[in-house]
Amino acid sequence: MEPFYLKPPEKRDFFESFFLAGYLGELEPSGVEFVRFLKRIEPGLSKEICALCYLCACAIEDSHTCLKLNPGFLKEYASEKGLCKIFKKGLDFNSITLSLDQFPAVLGSSSDIRPMALEKDNLYIQKYLFFEKSISQRLLELSKSPSRSITDTEFRIFDKLFPASPISPNWQKLACLNALKKDLLVITGGPGTGKTRTIASIILILSMSSAIKGSDLKIALSAPTGKAASRLTESIQVVFEAIIPVLKKEKALAGIVDDIYEGLLAQRAITVHRLLGSGKRQGVFRYNSQNPLDFDVIIVDEVSMLDLPMMYHLIDALGEGSKLILVGDKDQLASVEAGNVLSDICKGTESFVYSKEFFEMARAIGEPINKVEGDQKVSELRDSIITLCHNFRFKEGSGIYELSDAVNKGDFDTAFDLLKRPDLKGIEFFDIKDIKLSSFIEDQMRVFVQAVKKEKEPSSALGLLEEFKILCALKEGPFGNKNLNQFVSNRFFSKNLFEHGLHHGLPIIIRKNDYELGLFNGDIGITWKMEDGLKVVFLQKDGGIRFLAPSRLPRFEPAWAVTVHVSQGSEFKRVLFILPREDSLIIGRELLYTAITRAREKITIIGAKEALRRAITQPTMRMSGLGRRLWGID
Repeated sequence: MEPFYLKPPEKRDFFESFFLAGYLGELEPSGVEFVRFLKRIEPGLSKEICALCYLCACAIEDSHTCLKLNPGFLKEYASEKGLCKIFKKGLDFNSITLSLDQFPAVLGSSSDIRPMALEKDNLYIQKYLFFEKSISQRLLELSKSPSRSITDTEFRIFDKLFPASPISPNWQKLACLNALKKDLLVITGGPGTGKTRTIASIILILSMSSAIKGSDLKIALSAPTGKAASRLTESIQVVFEAIIPVLKKEKALAGIVDDIYEGLLAQRAITVHRLLGSGKRQGVFRYNSQNPLDFDVIIVDEVSMLDLPMMYHLIDALGEGSKLILVGDKDQLASVEAGNVLSDICKGTESFVYSKEFFEMARAIGEPINKVEGDQKVSELRDSIITLCHNFRFKEGSGIYELSDAVNKGDFDTAFDLLKRPDLKGIEFFDIKDIKLSSFIEDQMRVFVQAVKKEKEPSSALGLLEEFKILCALKEGPFGNKNLNQFVSNRFFSKNLFEHGLHHGLPIIIRKNDYELGLFNGDIGITWKMEDGLKVVFLQKDGGIRFLAPSRLPRFEPAWAVTVHVSQGSEFKRVLFILPREDSLIIGRELLYTAITRAREKITIIGAKEALRRAITQPTMRMSGLGRRLWGID
């Protein structure tokens, strides 16, 4: 056999250099393999077209849904993705994009069965274009569903659920009204604006309305992660316990409430994957357009975490005549995978106004809305979107509220001034140049870790884990949560206590759902020394605790520090957030906003001032065509 050897650089053609760079890790592996696949379909693909297709695959890997064919952006992106090492003379993207249609075996329109598709100035991998078109088409259809009238009994339910309030208009009440009238409802709002209370009220009013007609209503409650689903279940049950006694005081409603009471108590949220019936094959689900979900209403919470493919599969499985209610914070971090679905759905809320019918509907229930004067356009989709504005958790004047608001508006000067104000409680900033990070973290963690160590009972120690959390933007590197978890354990715990990398008092976070054990991605446990060795302890919904051997657990990680992505859906009394370097690709406004709003009482931010500036002034960019399809605007 002829021995394998590498040709010297000067003797390699472009594709030999390209594939070798992928093998050596100098290019993105997924992009290189995609180009290899395309070359098998059409061997004559030019190196310039292959470069563009490589960048399109990289865009998907970077959570975009398409590649925008803007020459200036493409030049910068090509440099970031390592193509400058292969194209020593550079790339003329103006001429490349003009020659795209020369390769019909690879590139087509959205109706062709080909790997790539070109639409206006966006280059797609075909299936992502299909996802966008399918989602936008179904959402627009749902938004155009005929509105039905409201009965006198339903008005009485509204009056009991939402008594007179100084907050006007009451957007929670308007959301519930929309849930009765329309087949699509999108509710967005920040932490503390009453999203969960609104979900519970919608379930109540829809169930009671159905009971009045003598029919049972099938409602599915869902969330992207097991942790989010578990929190939703707990939260709505708390709201039911508060609201149901109020409704029962009305004699005309008491009997209706009794009819639906058991069904309300049985409401349990599950993950979107479980709702759709995920199997062993990734992306293949039991429920789809050929076998739709048998529910009258499907409610999905934390939709900002839902990526484009999962939103497609949810829409695809929606039965004819079913209501779809999507809830989340459009300003939070987008999904880890491709897309920024909730943000795209809400993209036109500032450019479009409610219809005349919507204003009349609001006035009819005593919640008149001030009309916006001007030439703004009307859209059925706009009528389906409710933004909860009033914050019940953070009052104006609260440091966390003021800071999160300034960050959300991209106002660095105001945000930085707030962080420097000594009279504003709950927020602080330390420039990393002025402190020694390891010493600072040690000081921050000392009292907390000692309190955990002193606890005699694991249930009490678990309660302490809600008190404080370190949040990181990254998993790897000196500012990553892996490094910080190791630092805390090494600093505060004797190595003699370690067993298989675990030790007494170590918090852990579950990273994979295990339905048999009843553990879900995001669940927090604590490692505890028992007579028969280390166990991991979890709180149960009934307030009890359960002990599990580490070997029985699904994938988990230490949790002194977690990434901001992992923390979504959770709250802590105090949060320490470590900004990444200012040149980090992950830094952005949504990341900082999400970190700040995880704190109930205090947020401490560490980083360079320029990193803070960039985080506040730079919104996360996700290349997508979904917003344009829904609203006709870029």
